[in-house]
Amino acid sequence: VARACELIGRPVSRGSSTKKRDDMTKEKGASQAVSALMNHAKQGGAAAITPDGPSGPRMRVKPGSIRIAKGANVPMLPIGISIKGSKYLKTWDRMLLPPLFSRGVIVYGEPIMIMGNDEAAFEAARLALEQSMNQITMRADELCMGEKIMPAEAKPVSSFAPFVLWLRANAGKEDHARTKERLGRPIAPRPNGTLVWLHGTSVGESMVGLSLARELRKLRPDLRFLFTSTTITSAQIITKALINGDIHQYVPIDTASAVKGFLRHFAPDIAIFLEGEIWPNLIRLTKSRGIPMALVNARMTAKTTANWLKFPHTASQLFGSFDYVHPADAKTKTALEALGARNI
Repeated sequence: VARACELIGRPVSRGSSTKKRDDMTKEKGASQAVSALMNHAKQGGAAAITPDGPSGPRMRVKPGSIRIAKGANVPMLPIGISIKGSKYLKTWDRMLLPPLFSRGVIVYGEPIMIMGNDEAAFEAARLALEQSMNQITMRADELCMGEKIMPAEAKPVSSFAPFVLWLRANAGKEDHARTKERLGRPIAPRPNGTLVWLHGTSVGESMVGLSLARELRKLRPDLRFLFTSTTITSAQIITKALINGDIHQYVPIDTASAVKGFLRHFAPDIAIFLEGEIWPNLIRLTKSRGIPMALVNARMTAKTTANWLKFPHTASQLFGSFDYVHPADAKTKTALEALGARNI
């Protein structure tokens, strides 16, 4: 691709997200390429990126594009292209080989901005870009009557994730002894009977979860509760309050394989999310398993609502996944309705 661009006089920033043992300079090249693209965008230039990287998986957006766009504070414009009469090579990306003097189409979507500095905002933008690019690429293929290429299966948790968790544990932000839980590899057995999963990020949400469990147990003494949280302090508070075979686990990091491992192991009968922390893979994969979901005591600030409204399709899919939504106040109710929540 780089050589083709150079032949038509387009400047190229070379780099690779693939690290080879016999070519460690590629790692430096990737960093230099990211810096060059970010500086170019900051100065008002347009940068074109193939976001599924040099080795895939096919049609799965890697985080590099998101980091570049956020660093330069510029929108991402998804573009798809197809050409009539093309052949598709049997490569990992099913590369398109057009015939001479053929015609094609270019389809583009709505610009996408990254709103927020946390991992949830980055992941929401990544999913929005991936979904938009796949939709417009399929539309382009349809207009050219070409073969419809489907996205490949997503890769499992990056080998970099355990290292990041180790660093966080050294900084006192993770529990060294329980990082496997964050990777979707729980050790504690699933409690017998009907299992209610209550998730709250930190201390405040966890206290709400404990109160809700007490009230539910009055109605259904047979229920068992699985509490998940993110912070060490919330884990300590919940662990001291556990009764009747209930358990606490750290919530898995928001990658497909970690979430799948967690859901496979515990198979909760119902999932209740407290206050409003939305992790795309956690919501999407829980819904895909047919687990009823509720969003309880939901709270949305004006800033958070504005950020989600930048991704209306993604917001509608995520907030619309809940079977029951209970807002904490009237402003949050209005916000959730605008974001596509149902059964409020």
